[in-house]
This record gives sequence, C-alpha cells and structure tokens, in this order.
Amino acid sequence: MQVDLETAPTQTGMRRVAIDPVSRVEGHGKVTILLDADDRVHQVRLHIVEFRGFEKFVQGRRSGTAVMVQRLCGICPVSHHLAAAKALDIIVGATRSTPTAEKIRRLMHYGRSCSRNALHFFHLASPDLLFGFDSPMEKRNIVGVAAEYPTSREGRAAAQVRAGGDPGDRGQAHPRHRRIPGGVNKRVTAGNATCCSPTPTR
Repeated sequence: MQVDLETAPTQTGMRRVAIDPVSRVEGHGKVTILLDADDRVHQVRLHIVEFRGFEKFVQGRRSGTAVMVQRLCGICPVSHHLAAAKALDIIVGATRSTPTAEKIRRLMHYGRSCSRNALHFFHLASPDLLFGFDSPMEKRNIVGVAAEYPTSREGRAAAQVRAGGDPGDRGQAHPRHRRIPGGVNKRVTAGNATCCSPTPTR
C-alpha cells in the first residue's frame, strides 16, 4: 500500500531511508529514518497510513453501538472494545464498576492478550523464524507454514490458534456486546467459556 504521506521529509544534508510497508503487523504502516553523512540517525518515525474512520462511524449512534470499534482489528478487538466501554463509562458517570464486572473485564483482556500473542507468533512471526529471513518471500507466510509442517506441532498450532477467540464468548474472534457502560451484560459460566478449555491435540 503506497500512500503519499511524508511527515518526515528529507532535510538538507540528510539521507532518508523508508521501510514501506512494515510487515508482520495487523494493519498498514511504514517507518522513515533520517541519517546524516556519517550514518548517524537523527530522526525515526512510524507512520500509520491507513484510514479507518471509526471515529466518524460512531457519531450520532446509540451508545450500545460504540463497541463496533472492535472491528478495527482482528488481532486485538477486545482492547478496542474495552476502550469504547471505558469511554462510555465516563459519559454516563460510571466511575467504578462492580467487583465482578471489573474482574470479567480483566479476564477478557488477559485472555485476549494470550490469544493475541500466540496469533502474532504463529501467523506473523513464525514464517521468518521457521524458514529464515533469506527464504523466498512467497513461502514466508502462514500458508507456507501449514504446507511445510502439516502434521507438526508448529503447523497444528498455527492452524488452531484462531480458535481461542474471546474467553467467555465461545471462541468468537470478535466479542459480542459483553461490556456495557458501568459493567458487563453477561457473566462467565462453564457453558459460555468453553474456549478456556485446553484445545485437544489431533
């Protein structure tokens, strides 16, 4: 994705290096570096060059739809969901959730953190680690990992990691409307937290 967004333009006597696009991340971005004649770094900037527009999408909508911002990302939707819920907490004056609601919110966040880290490792980082940085680019991806290691622990983990989903939502990649202003709208039970059980090895 090429975007004409130069917030770190080349300055007099400086050499500009651009890493565009940045890979192994969810989303689109680039990095620009300004070096002098002795290759000393004078400036490094990370550019997020994609436009999502969720700030506008939620304007004028009912408060319950604000959690649509979880669709910002397929790797960390719970973080965006919780951010929206906390913003609504402030709006309605809910300065403190009940102890149970606070624990459930934290459980959702910590559970997604585990899932997110596993997803990043197996889907985004493992192709580089398993094949090496000098391997062909067309092979260094999750499809290449699954093809090269169809019966190995790494291959199975890469294929199954998305099943983790959101703890308490039966493994949904994007959580349902669990967090509401001031708390949550559903408790965690053995029936709706099945994704917390160990994934069987096949």
